[in-house]
Amino acid sequence: GTQKHVVAILDITDKVRAEEAVQLATKKHKFLNGIIRHDILNHLTVLKGNLELALEKNDGAADAIVLQKEIAATNAIQALISFTRDYQDIGIEPPEWLDVREAVHKAVAGIRLGDISLSVEIEGVEIFADRLLPEVFYHLVRNAVVHGQKTTWIRIFCQESFEELHIVCEDDSIGIAPDAKEKIFDREFFRQAGPEMYLAREILSITSISIRETGTHGEGACFELRVPKGGYRFSGIQK
Repeated sequence: GTQKHVVAILDITDKVRAEEAVQLATKKHKFLNGIIRHDILNHLTVLKGNLELALEKNDGAADAIVLQKEIAATNAIQALISFTRDYQDIGIEPPEWLDVREAVHKAVAGIRLGDISLSVEIEGVEIFADRLLPEVFYHLVRNAVVHGQKTTWIRIFCQESFEELHIVCEDDSIGIAPDAKEKIFDREFFRQAGPEMYLAREILSITSISIRETGTHGEGACFELRVPKGGYRFSGIQK
């Protein structure tokens, strides 16, 4: 009789991508844990040195300066410990397809917007990302609310460009100074301004999503998430 062959094709793209993301996250955890331990030890050294100095001196003015340094070192240690708490969850679970609109609404649920209007012009769009994606939008929106100084509106939308999906979060805040546009995502910078933007970049990088700030200082901030081809899909009608 005639021989028949059955060929089964299984698309394991998402599985492979998820495994690669978990491996990358593990490497990031090991690298960052070493850095954080080093930074904490440095701050503890400063704190210990100033405490010893305070014991040796009785001058009121000098004591005030020493105490200020002690408080600054303590605050830095607290920030580092809080950062490790937030960072430890990145990549623990494999990334998955997440609805962008739902992620934004989940993120802003705990933010008091006051008189600031928020427009989310995204519908039926999913991206392959770490499950902490809502944290990214939380930090972006909160940044505009807390540090924007004159923010009255925030707009989040997306558009395709050269086989990429650009998810944009813009506002009419004071914006980001030109010399800080790249620094806000650096590890060195968060020692001064907090780890929020660094954390956002790390969450996104798990699935090769990049982020940059393209706004005009004085007119508003504009954060652009660039999702590569294959990392986004349309699950409904894009409005």
